[in-house]
Amino acid sequence: MGQHLYGSFRDLNPIEMTWSKVKAFLRKAQARPSPICSPQSPSALASIAPDDALSWFTSCGYSFI
Repeated sequence: MGQHLYGSFRDLNPIEMTWSKVKAFLRKAQARPSPICSPQSPSALASIAPDDALSWFTSCGYSFI
């Protein structure tokens, strides 16, 4: 009747890898939660380089050739 697809593929999801890096940056900066957003959030997002994104997508099986 078709293939069963699992509900979650966190190991194969580049978005999960992105948030993992952002959270690690914020932990290292000892960011504290605020009602809106941590002041370190822009720096955390800026720490993601284009090469990071490319390698995360590649490791998840996406091909850009």
